[in-house]
Amino acid sequence: MNNNLFEINKFNIIQDNDNYYFFRALNKSDLGDIKTGKIVDNEGNIIRIRTDRERWEEKNDKPSRYKNSKLTLNEIFDHIKTNYDRDTNCISLSSSAKISIKYGRFI
Repeated sequence: MNNNLFEINKFNIIQDNDNYYFFRALNKSDLGDIKTGKIVDNEGNIIRIRTDRERWEEKNDKPSRYKNSKLTLNEIFDHIKTNYDRDTNCISLSSSAKISIKYGRFI
């Protein structure tokens, strides 16, 4: 593999002829979903990532205000603010694998 591809100074989105590739650091909730088998197939491969809204609705009696929303700037802000809302449909992604790896180490 070409190690320069993931160089920290390269923030270009990695792509091929058909796809753009984004990265996600797995957080504690994702790791819990892996342990319980909610996001892996029979062979242990991750097949999906759940939103915070999906987890929030499992723990709360009332449905998320974002359950049927079309993604809005308001919802994105609610997802990224310091004390972010746990019921958004957003998933944090990065075009830099290095950023996702660094972020994942702090969790």
